[in-house]
Amino acid sequence: WAHLLSLSGYNTTDYQANLDLTNVFGPIFGTPPFVLFPLLQADHTNKFSQEIRLTSPSGQRLEWIGGLYYTREQTSFAQTLTALDTTTGAGFAGFPTSVLSAPLVNPPTDFHDYAGYVTLTYHFTPKFDLEAGGRYTRETTDVPYTSATGFIAGSPTPASSEKDSATTFLAAARYHISASQMAYLRVASGFRPGGSNGVLPGVQPTYGPDKTINYELGYKGS
Repeated sequence: WAHLLSLSGYNTTDYQANLDLTNVFGPIFGTPPFVLFPLLQADHTNKFSQEIRLTSPSGQRLEWIGGLYYTREQTSFAQTLTALDTTTGAGFAGFPTSVLSAPLVNPPTDFHDYAGYVTLTYHFTPKFDLEAGGRYTRETTDVPYTSATGFIAGSPTPASSEKDSATTFLAAARYHISASQMAYLRVASGFRPGGSNGVLPGVQPTYGPDKTINYELGYKGS
């Protein structure tokens, strides 16, 4: 009477960048032109997702799909600022020692997303159908306590948590002009979770979600 599908996924992502911030820190500290300020940044993310989906057989007057979804992301973040003497390749001795300190390293930020959804499609005729659906999402972002010294680290940041939930919807009317042509009207809402701002002095540790409603009137063909 239905098709059951289970989807499990795991991925890991590593990102590294070497940014030249000489134009920022050079004028601040009045260093000679042969001194560079490279900022080394490294991010690491582990993500696990699980979805269970139940779908009605196709070809019925009323078709439906329902499911549950879960994902967890853990992201760590590290930055190291140095002053490099390009004539010797070594660290620049004239750079203030208060800046050349331990790198900024954040414990992993933990993101959880739970969702459930259902979509119904009713075929009035072989050419005309209506679709309606909804999705409930609940997400949390846990930012751990961070303590690091140095110019780029700022003051210690206390642990924080950002929690949000949203109910999104879609509604669509479709008219199949032929097997390869379709005109449609669609209204749908969207939701993007909040997250972490990282460790920045004077900046809130987390930010809230974005929400939107999209309207479409269109034609598809091949």
